[in-house]
Amino acid sequence: MVVFLFTFFLFTFLSSTIFGLSVSFYNLNIKDALNIIAAEAGVPIVYEPNLTGTVTVEFESENVENIIEIVLKPFNYYWTKIDGIYYVGTMNPTNPNFFKVATLLEVPVFHADAEILRSSLPKSLQDYILSTNDSNRLLIYAPINIGSMIANLITRLDTPSREAKIIFKVLDVSEGFLDSFALTPGTGNLTGLHINILQLPISGSYVNLLFQGKEDSQRMRILSTGQLTAQNGRTYKITLQNQLQTQQITEGKVSNVQNPEVFEVTVTPRFAAKKCHITLNFSYSGILFGTNSENAKRGATLSSNVSLDYGVPYVLGAISYEKKIEKEGGISILGNLPFIGSLFRWKYYEKETRYIIFLIMVEVD
Repeated sequence: MVVFLFTFFLFTFLSSTIFGLSVSFYNLNIKDALNIIAAEAGVPIVYEPNLTGTVTVEFESENVENIIEIVLKPFNYYWTKIDGIYYVGTMNPTNPNFFKVATLLEVPVFHADAEILRSSLPKSLQDYILSTNDSNRLLIYAPINIGSMIANLITRLDTPSREAKIIFKVLDVSEGFLDSFALTPGTGNLTGLHINILQLPISGSYVNLLFQGKEDSQRMRILSTGQLTAQNGRTYKITLQNQLQTQQITEGKVSNVQNPEVFEVTVTPRFAAKKCHITLNFSYSGILFGTNSENAKRGATLSSNVSLDYGVPYVLGAISYEKKIEKEGGISILGNLPFIGSLFRWKYYEKETRYIIFLIMVEVD
């Protein structure tokens, strides 16, 4: 009887090895599928009890190891062969049997910091990185296929740090200036947009005109400019300050007031081949809302993610305010008469809407 069973299993094993295995599963529990594969192939398969899922596959004269690989792949389960026994389980590093399939790989780091590279990996892969105090290497403890994939990602991420120049510009323009381009600001809907921020439908040559334009005291003024040299993935903060002259009406009298403005922006750039992806937060404070001296100063905040082409200026947004312009009117002929001409001349004020526009551009060598 023992000889018969041995002969049966030997015949089954040789048949599945030489001719391949033919099986067909439809919506079958994965444990039952592994049991059938083991019986048909005449090989022992030991699996963890927490395996779940159903299998629908069909094989014709296929190698047993290829069958196991394909059956397990949708569930991200591992398999390994030790002393002729196939072990199947989950790839979780906390699994007590994980050591049976895990391999230790050491990846040298030449350019970036090891911890920065680790944090750049998808969270599902970070658990396979062992903690060390060495910033010049990473230790991967994972099944060979996952370990090789992680090592390849690290090698591709570990490149010389790329630098770019980020330029900011803050302009003060009149509504008439925008009207000359048939532009009408409207309330925007960017992520994290403050109600006081407006979007301007400006693109192409119009933005270049704003960014490269020279200062015009009436139509366009350059309030602030600033730039920084940034590296990939690092966070930077820049603060621009300016004194903006506005008018206040107090007891019927108009007076000029110098308002300190503060523009702060925090950026985290990530450089790609053709674009720069920037996570930014900026705040602007100091401008008066309206013209009455009792009105409080207001500001605006913006949080957004933008993708910029290199060398192309981009409008982040704008904020509007009102300015009183003093003008003189009267009866032209009588107003020019000596001594009494002043009786026929008077001063009046016109309200002008102006816009503070925030621009940004990224340049690379």
